Amino acid sequence: MILHLGLMTFLMEKMPLFMVFEGIAVAQFIVAILMFRGLIFKRGTDKQKMPRAGFAIMKTVLTLRSLFKKPERILREMGIQKGQTVLDYGCGIGSFSIPAAKMVGNDGIVYALDIHPLAIKAVEKKIKKKRITNVKTILSARETGLPDESVDVVLLYDVLQMISDKEKLLEELHRVLKPDGILFATAEHLDPNEFMKIFSKTNLFTLIEQRGEVFRFKRD
Repeated sequence: MILHLGLMTFLMEKMPLFMVFEGIAVAQFIVAILMFRGLIFKRGTDKQKMPRAGFAIMKTVLTLRSLFKKPERILREMGIQKGQTVLDYGCGIGSFSIPAAKMVGNDGIVYALDIHPLAIKAVEKKIKKKRITNVKTILSARETGLPDESVDVVLLYDVLQMISDKEKLLEELHRVLKPDGILFATAEHLDPNEFMKIFSKTNLFTLIEQRGEVFRFKRD
């Protein structure tokens, strides 16, 4: 009886957590189905073709995911420092842009770039609400419009699979990175071998290390 009551208490305390995990799994499954049906976007296309309903679903998934993947922790592991210039390419709803802005401080700047107007609108709404002044948004399909060798860190988090011309993108990121700049990328939704082939084709970046899901590249 005591064991039963203890188990029930544990389940009642942990049930919200289980439900959230289950909710994330279900949401990701729905996104995968919609991607397969072409209702959000197809692999190798871009998010500009994503309808409003599709973006709303993706926004929910990204919000839930950030509760557990903790962008702040990931950015700390990346070594983001005060005064740096960071380009968050494919920023989405700003899950990484906002905490990165706090880490680089007033002497640094974060460029939040996305192809989808609703993503840019979401980021601008957040920075206005939080009174963040060191985040600049860029609405663009690929070109950043930034000067050569002006960026310390590029974040390419869960976005490479959505880019049609990946080599052109890497050329642009190579152009804006400083000689000692670092590119952080993830291979989500891509075969790891395919992911590495994308980088090896260009000969623009060299893999330094892989820590968990994050690959760290230096500019050649």
